[in-house]
Amino acid sequence: MAPYKCHVLGCQTISNISIPSSTRMHRFPKELERCGEWVRLSGNVELLEIPSSNLQHRRVCALHFDEKMYFNKYKIILRVNAVPNTNLPDPLTAEIMSRFPVVMSSPVSLDENLGTGSQSRKRKRSATPATIETNSCKKAKPNAEECVDTCSDFPVVTDDVPTFFVSSSEVTAAPKTPIKRTTKASLGRQVGLQRKDRTPRKEALLKLCQEKHLEAQQVRRRLTYAVKKAKALSSRFKSSSDVESSVLQEIKISSAARDLLNWEKRNFGKEIRSRRWLLKEKCFVLAIYKRSPKTYRYLRQHFTLPSERTLNNILQEIKLEPGVSPVFLKIFEKKTFNWVQKDKVGVLAFDEVSADAHLSYNHLMDRIDGYEDFGSRGRTHLKANHVLVFRVRLLNSEIDYPVAFYPVNGTCPKETLAILIEDVIKRMQDIDIKILASVSDQGPTNRGAITILRAKCPQGECDSVYNVGGSHIVHLWDFPHLLKSLRNNLLTSDLNYETGKIAQWRHIIEFFKLDEGICKLSKLKYAHLCPLGRNKMRVSLAAQIFSETNFKGMTTFHSLSAGKHLQDAMQTAELLLSVDRLFDAVNGPSRKDIPKPETRCRVTSESYHHTYWREMVKIMKKWFYTRKDTGEVHIPPCLSGFIDNLRGLGRIWNTIKKLGVEDLNLRDLNQDSLENYFGQIRATCGSTDNFSIPQFVAGMKTVLVQKISANIRGSNCSEADATNLKGFEELLGEVMKCAGGAEHTGQVLLRAYEEGSQPPSSLSKLTRQGPSYTCSTICTKILEATKGCEICKQDLTSSTASSDFTYQNLQENGPGMYHPSPQATNYFLQVQKYVVEHWKEFGWESGVMEKVQNNVSTISPLDWLKCPTHHEMVEKGLQNLVISRVLHLQCTAINNEDIKIRKTRQIGKSIEKQDLPAVLEEDFLNQTDWMLLTGLEGE
Repeated sequence: MAPYKCHVLGCQTISNISIPSSTRMHRFPKELERCGEWVRLSGNVELLEIPSSNLQHRRVCALHFDEKMYFNKYKIILRVNAVPNTNLPDPLTAEIMSRFPVVMSSPVSLDENLGTGSQSRKRKRSATPATIETNSCKKAKPNAEECVDTCSDFPVVTDDVPTFFVSSSEVTAAPKTPIKRTTKASLGRQVGLQRKDRTPRKEALLKLCQEKHLEAQQVRRRLTYAVKKAKALSSRFKSSSDVESSVLQEIKISSAARDLLNWEKRNFGKEIRSRRWLLKEKCFVLAIYKRSPKTYRYLRQHFTLPSERTLNNILQEIKLEPGVSPVFLKIFEKKTFNWVQKDKVGVLAFDEVSADAHLSYNHLMDRIDGYEDFGSRGRTHLKANHVLVFRVRLLNSEIDYPVAFYPVNGTCPKETLAILIEDVIKRMQDIDIKILASVSDQGPTNRGAITILRAKCPQGECDSVYNVGGSHIVHLWDFPHLLKSLRNNLLTSDLNYETGKIAQWRHIIEFFKLDEGICKLSKLKYAHLCPLGRNKMRVSLAAQIFSETNFKGMTTFHSLSAGKHLQDAMQTAELLLSVDRLFDAVNGPSRKDIPKPETRCRVTSESYHHTYWREMVKIMKKWFYTRKDTGEVHIPPCLSGFIDNLRGLGRIWNTIKKLGVEDLNLRDLNQDSLENYFGQIRATCGSTDNFSIPQFVAGMKTVLVQKISANIRGSNCSEADATNLKGFEELLGEVMKCAGGAEHTGQVLLRAYEEGSQPPSSLSKLTRQGPSYTCSTICTKILEATKGCEICKQDLTSSTASSDFTYQNLQENGPGMYHPSPQATNYFLQVQKYVVEHWKEFGWESGVMEKVQNNVSTISPLDWLKCPTHHEMVEKGLQNLVISRVLHLQCTAINNEDIKIRKTRQIGKSIEKQDLPAVLEEDFLNQTDWMLLTGLEGE
């Protein structure tokens, strides 16, 4: 192989295959501008005498390029815009470079290193004068100047010239090689027309055919030329895309940022419906969207991101139904895979949250959402206004997810609740997760359900223990709720906590009055001493009453006044300190709490908790309350709840100690995580005072996405970021594959059906206006589907005037919807009548539309549909549209009636507290109108 030499002025490098890569040779670029820049930097004037089309055969060695000009450290391939930048002579001046290029396109290919180029041999054409003279030039092997002078007068054959230096505007130009003209004689011979048979008209037609044939040849040439150039540009675009991809891979950024650049490059400039997204990309942006929709909409204005509808479609793939959810069971199963048994122990917490009694028709599931639903245990006819949620937290990890939810009316019956607790625990045992304890407040139904479960277990007679699936479960009453109950009882009763010691609420009030001022010793406010409304439910207000700070403040005032102030209050102060230490002994440390290593710490084998729990059980057995007004002695459930919890904590520690657990945080044994979960769901519902059941389910999906994607934030390591993102994608993919709810074990009604009075149904010209107008919309949609079938039009529409169309005629301003036929309107009214009269019989069951179809078809058959072509389609479409519309209207009517009753009751209570004339001001309704609206009497 002939050696190559470097054409940089003064460089003597010669290279061939045996030379190391440090002297690798690089060709001059094909682009004219970059080629000129290389020539200028080389400082070699001789390169200006070479035709620009032959400069691609000249080379520059690797010694004139530094590492930045290469793609990678191996220094093999130059970057796209690379130029020589090291070991260079003085560049050529602008005056000298004005001679470049000498020739833009030359058919001669000479190489002083390789001799006659092989490219010229590939361009053999027919024997034209131009090519003959060119071949003679090749045989003579002239120098560059002679070749330029010889070929300067030759006709340029553009379709045979290399396109390395042809611009994009020149590529689209058609080739200028003359096309052989088709004669009229040849065209006549093709159709069997002799010259003697030509008439003036045939001559004109032949001439026209000749012109069109020539145009066709030109178009064919242009098309062939364009196809070649398209292939060349396609290959160039592919190579540039490969270069861009390699550049993106070399950039040191996180995997999430690299994915963002990749999908930005892939989808930028495309139509919205033409964009394509991978699952991991949609999962990543879904986490952003569910954290802040407003921020996502802002980012979507500046980046190419999926639409909100695309992301909501992913949420629709997550099927959450009442009962034990396979979705959350799959999450627990995936996250605890290959874990040891000591890490797979948890606590089950359950509580109810208030919801709006709102009914809505779910078209996909063919049922009415908003009724009481116990999953596999069946549904009832009662409207749900609460949601019972079960949540499991693993003790030795941060895994904390809900596992079941049930829409209930008021509160769940104790018998039903006991069954549901057993169902949830058994399903957790099926995935090898051991439930050690259950946690709830001391509501009446909760205490009743635990009593039922304890009665089935021999150990339940003494301790708060019950048995499920062969495992003993300890039930704990929520410690914050017990603390609030202790405070609430102290408001109306005196607490006798030791022999002769009595704690009274008035002593705390006396201390508060003494501590009034700008700089106070305690944090007490009027909300602490007279809690009303929501303040009575706040744990912080109760905990700040029973605090060591108040004990020290009361002791300080008593000692400084020499016993003059707070004479009898020191017994109350001692109770505050005792309850504060008790609460620390059953409540673990938190990151935000002030450190109290002596009392509020994790439970270990050497900690003080075990001795303290046994002592407090003996002490609290002697506690009792005395009512202030009657002097009656009573022991509220909160005192027995504390005793049960102290015994249960010891049993829990003995169980986990056998499994190998070394410490325990008691903060995991309360309902805080469940209460926080309710707050997160409320936050997803915006400004709504109370969420409905569908809104609650949507909030669960939102919080689920936020929860399983939480680890993506705050990672500085790209590998960890990629692992977290991949885990989120895999987990969400598994969740989307899960079925909606638990398999039904049969319809088991847990509450009996109660028949109610049926509303009267009266039909008149006034009541037919709404159904007629609704039917006009339905019939118009069906006729659009049948593409205006005349037979269907005769069946569904009416051309005669009727009083049913009075409102519709006033509503339309031009050619609007069709007037429905009397048969269509009557069918709508029959469906409406059946749904209203039999709503309480089937409205709460699943398969509502199917039940209505089967019953209405016998009452009002659709035998008046005569079209043989579209009969089945029209019948099915009319049934689905009419029944779904009636179900929506019935749900709306029931919701409006409930709102009316609730608002009227609220206004009635406010009127009882004050005179009605004082309420009815000038800008308010007239008293007579008010009575007509609400049905309340004014006096």
